[in-house]
Amino acid sequence: MVKTFACVGAACILLLMAGGCTVAPGSRKTAAQREEIVISQGPCHGFCPVYQVSVTPGGLVRFEGLQHTALAGSRSRAVSRKTYGDVSRAVAPIRPPSGSVRDWPCENHPMDTSDLTLEWVGEDGQRTVLRYKMGCKTADGAMIERLLDQQIQRLGVAGWIGG
Repeated sequence: MVKTFACVGAACILLLMAGGCTVAPGSRKTAAQREEIVISQGPCHGFCPVYQVSVTPGGLVRFEGLQHTALAGSRSRAVSRKTYGDVSRAVAPIRPPSGSVRDWPCENHPMDTSDLTLEWVGEDGQRTVLRYKMGCKTADGAMIERLLDQQIQRLGVAGWIGG
């Protein structure tokens, strides 16, 4: 009798699993097909915070504290759709052409500083990337650092990064 229940149970599990895997083509988006804006800071030759923050049009903010952040690991929070729109509009003026990867021009690249990366990911998974070397001694460089810091504040994760 126990053997019968085990076989029936296994058959039910297999049917449930098969049913859960049946999806009409194009009916679900994959993780790569989710629109988002991503801000990340890479390592330096010291104790710079290393993190990644993303926000979706629906207001999902994901944070990954990798090194030297106030909070390590993954966190998420919700913001309004308006907040996503505010972030999107704020960073639009520095967006490179769609699908390109660009480095922000800097004549005298500072040594031992972090890279800031700003990515726009389209629903189709296409990435548009702007990389900036922190500490570039130009007025535009200071503007980018200030702009991205404002977006981190706007998304409510500055305390997770620390400083």
